[in-house]
Amino acid sequence: MFPLLCNTAEEKTNPSSYEFGETWFDSNKDNMLKCIDLTCLASQSAVTKPVQMKLTAIIDAKICKILSDVILKGHTEELGSWLQSIAENRSKVVQEVSFLDAEQQKHAICAIRRLIDVFSNALKKQINVLVDAEYDDINPAINFISTNMMLLFNKNAPVVQCTYQCYLKSSYNSLRQDMEFCKHFNIHFGAKVVRGAYLESERIKAQKLNMESPVFETWQQTNKNYNKVIAKLIEEISKNKKCHVMVASHNKESIELSVDFINSLGIERSSPQILFAQLYGLSDHLSLWLAKNGFQVYKSSPIGSVDETIPYMIRRANENNSVIQNSRGDRTLMMQEILSRCLFF
Repeated sequence: MFPLLCNTAEEKTNPSSYEFGETWFDSNKDNMLKCIDLTCLASQSAVTKPVQMKLTAIIDAKICKILSDVILKGHTEELGSWLQSIAENRSKVVQEVSFLDAEQQKHAICAIRRLIDVFSNALKKQINVLVDAEYDDINPAINFISTNMMLLFNKNAPVVQCTYQCYLKSSYNSLRQDMEFCKHFNIHFGAKVVRGAYLESERIKAQKLNMESPVFETWQQTNKNYNKVIAKLIEEISKNKKCHVMVASHNKESIELSVDFINSLGIERSSPQILFAQLYGLSDHLSLWLAKNGFQVYKSSPIGSVDETIPYMIRRANENNSVIQNSRGDRTLMMQEILSRCLFF
């Protein structure tokens, strides 16, 4: 098993915004570079070395919301051209766009350049950056920026990868579209597949706005969609060397279905194209079972200052309450093991 370092900085921990300067965002970029270096040291024997990153640690969430609205209106050509111009003109004046004012554009340009610094460093050190999905109303921007970064960095390896939240009704179609995008440009595609950590927040927001909830109504529907997404990816991996997945799940049924499908298609268990992950301290019996059976397993481990890490862990605990409740299975297994050892002696 290997660590999956997660820089805990995200928009909610930012006391200011782009209006007050770039210091907080620059600091987060530097911390991401440190995460990359730590991963190189901590996972030297791993074939695949991933790290997690939240885009709102690099670019203000309010800008992501503006860009998401632009994308949902179908104005992606101007946005795509603008992103390309930033990448190609690192030290030159970039074309202006109609959807951001001068101050917003200045921040966004700085943010994209920060991202390019992170991904360039990851490419150089053979690290894969798993970009977390966040709230549904800013996900279009996160996904659009990430897939455009794939064009720059994923020619020979899955350096930039997206996250798909399977509690979202739109997740399967989003995955298919992104897979086809990467196939069209003959680049590597990588996906971290999760159930999603903002379930209650999304439902409350939808109720307040008097709109249809973007998430499935039941846990069973989410499970079904999760398994469908994983099956699609594993099937693609069996015939495409440029497709990669991280099965990030604490659900025993989903893990067993994934393992059975991998075996049925004759995919090597040690394949660098298929990784499994759980949160550090949760579902360790599943992690150990997977590792014992030859799969590559990672434990998502928060890293950062106390001021950022503790609030992050509290939010994760609140949002993942069902997972924590299920951790009693871990405790039962540990107690059984303790008793067996006591009886043995």
